[in-house]
Amino acid sequence: MPMVYHERYVEHIQGSRFHPESPERLLTIKKRLEEADLWKELLTPEALSERELQLVHTSRHIERLKNFGVGPLDPDTYMSENTYEIAKLAAGGTVCGLRHVIAHDEPVFVFPRPPGHHAGQGYCGGFCYFNNVAIATKKFLEKLGKVAIVDIDVHHGNGTNDIFYQEDKVLFISTHQYGIFPGTGHHTEVGSGAGRGYSLNIPFSAYAGDSSMLIAFDKIIMKALEQFSPGAIIVSLGTDGHYNDPLSSNVMSSLVYAEVIKKLLHFAEENCQNRILINLEGGYHLESLAEIVTHLVSLVYTGEETELKHKKVYDTEGNSLKSIRESKEFFAKFWEM
Repeated sequence: MPMVYHERYVEHIQGSRFHPESPERLLTIKKRLEEADLWKELLTPEALSERELQLVHTSRHIERLKNFGVGPLDPDTYMSENTYEIAKLAAGGTVCGLRHVIAHDEPVFVFPRPPGHHAGQGYCGGFCYFNNVAIATKKFLEKLGKVAIVDIDVHHGNGTNDIFYQEDKVLFISTHQYGIFPGTGHHTEVGSGAGRGYSLNIPFSAYAGDSSMLIAFDKIIMKALEQFSPGAIIVSLGTDGHYNDPLSSNVMSSLVYAEVIKKLLHFAEENCQNRILINLEGGYHLESLAEIVTHLVSLVYTGEETELKHKKVYDTEGNSLKSIRESKEFFAKFWEM
C-alpha cells in the first residue's frame, strides 16, 4: 500500500512536546510499521504553492499564517518557526496521495502532520492550519466528478463541512461525539443551497462505541455512498474515539476502526475503481493509533490482518442508537434510508 510521508512532518511542535498532537504520533506509527516490515512504497510530497492553497483558503488566512511568527493562535493551536512551511507540506501530502490514487487506481495512506479537518476557508484551530483533504478534493474534483469524504474522527470536521456546505459534488459524512470541540455537527446541519442534503452529520453521545459505529455505517453511511456514487472516497481517519484516547469519552475499539475501513475499501473496489485515500487526522493514544494504522496497511498491502490488542467492546447494544435514528429520519428527506 503506497504511503505518503515526509521527514519534516515531525519537526512541527505544538508549543510543547507534551501537547497531544506531538511528533511521537507519527514516530510511533513509523516504528510499528517498520517492525512489521510494512514501511515501504513511500511517496515523498512537495509543499503546495500559495496559489494551490487558494483553492480553498482566503489570501488573508494564508498571509496571516505566513507572517504570524511564533506563538499561540488559540489555546490549542500553536505556530512554531516552521509551522507554515510544514503545513504547506502536509497539504501537499494529501494532494500527492490523491494524485497517485487517480493515476494508479489503488488505495493510498497519507500521514500528514499537522492535520487539517478543523481548518476552514479563513480560519484555523483544533491543531489544524490548512485543510489538507479539502484542498486535494478541490484540486481533483473536476477530474473525479464527485467525491465522498467520510470523516470518522471523534471531533466534527467543521472546517471540511463548512468548505463544502453549498457543494453538491462533494458528499461530506461525519461521525463524531457531539458536545465536545468544536461544538458543531448536529444532524440538522445538512448543507445549504445546492449542497442541501450533501452534509450528513451523525452525532454520537458519550460512550458510543463499536455497535453505534457499525449501525451508523450500515443504516446510513453505506446507503448514502451507494446512492451518491462517488468517483473517489477520502477517509478523514481519526482514532481519537478509541476507548484509550484521552480527548473524548467515546469507547471505540481498534477492531471497529478496522471493520469500517474494510467496508469502505470494499465499496471503493466495487464502485469507484479502487480509488480511496485514507488521510490521518486525530488519534492521541499512541499504541492504539499505531496498531490500527498497522492493521490497515497490512490488510491492503499483504491481505493479512495483524493482531489487535485493544479490541474490547464496551458498546454492544448501540449506546447512541437514539441519535442515529434521529439522524436517519432527518436524512430520509434527501436519501433513501
